[in-house]
Amino acid sequence: MLVKLFFATSRAFVPGDIIQLPQAPHLNNAGAQWLAMEAAFEAAKPAALHSRGTSRFACLSMEDCLTFYGPQAVGANPKRVYRVFMHNPTTAPMALCGRGLHHHGTAATLAAIAQEYWAKQQHQWQYLEYIAPEMGVINEVLTPPDVMVMAGSAVRYGNDRARAIQLWP
Repeated sequence: MLVKLFFATSRAFVPGDIIQLPQAPHLNNAGAQWLAMEAAFEAAKPAALHSRGTSRFACLSMEDCLTFYGPQAVGANPKRVYRVFMHNPTTAPMALCGRGLHHHGTAATLAAIAQEYWAKQQHQWQYLEYIAPEMGVINEVLTPPDVMVMAGSAVRYGNDRARAIQLWP
C-alpha cells in the first residue's frame, strides 16, 4: 500500500528523489543508551515489520514532522518539509522511544516497551511515526504549518508520553 506522508530535513531534494539511508551505518554516533534501546526494539520486532535500523522516518502531517524535528534543527540550514510516499510503512508510537531510553538499563521493562512499540495493544497511541527502508519525494511543501494543528500535534505526543510514563514509571 502506498502511503503519502511528510518528512522534515535540512537537506534539499527534488521531486522523484528516492531517499534511503546512507551506506554507512547511521547509528555509529549513537550513545550507549540509544544503542541499548534500539537493540531491544529490534529484538522485539516481528519479522514482517520494517527495522528501525534500516528505515527512514516520516509523519502523517507536516505539523507532526515539525513538532518532532523543530527542536532538533541546528545550524544555518533551513528546515525543509517534503510530501513523500512510502510503500507499506510500519507505524509505531514515537513516544515509546523516549520511554525506552529512560529504561535502557532495565531489561524487562525495556523489553515490554519494545513489545508495545510494535504491537500497539496497551493504549490507543495518537502520535505515530511511519518507517520504511525508503521514501520517494513528491514535492517540497512551501506553505507554512498551521500553528493550531502543531499545537494539537504537541498535545497528542504529550498524551502518549504521559501514558507511557503511567505504564512504565
